[in-house]
Amino acid sequence: MQVAYHLLPAVIEAGTRIFVYSGMNDTILPYEGSLAWVSLIPSSQLSAFRQPPVTIPPPAKPSETTFRGIVHNPGGDVTLYGFPDAGHMAQVDQPTVVWKILENAVKGENWNPLERCW
Repeated sequence: MQVAYHLLPAVIEAGTRIFVYSGMNDTILPYEGSLAWVSLIPSSQLSAFRQPPVTIPPPAKPSETTFRGIVHNPGGDVTLYGFPDAGHMAQVDQPTVVWKILENAVKGENWNPLERCW
């Protein structure tokens, strides 16, 4: 198996937005591993990604449509979402939020949880 992160700079420079999400309770592909490989991408686009992440605390009234967790580079060209209450199948543990993130990605938008909710 070979690493593919070195192929991504050309994709990013061409205007493709990349988002990665990971359950922070994932023991198969841990969040820390996702953070490590995304941080290795050699791209000028990642200077904002390398800044400290934003932590979004749980809301006063929890909702299945509310994201809480860690976001690296919210709204940027490369974004990493960390779901604290999710395991390997974050899309099963947090289906509504992951679906909305995917829905926006298909539209060419990178959802920024700091700017809007659903």
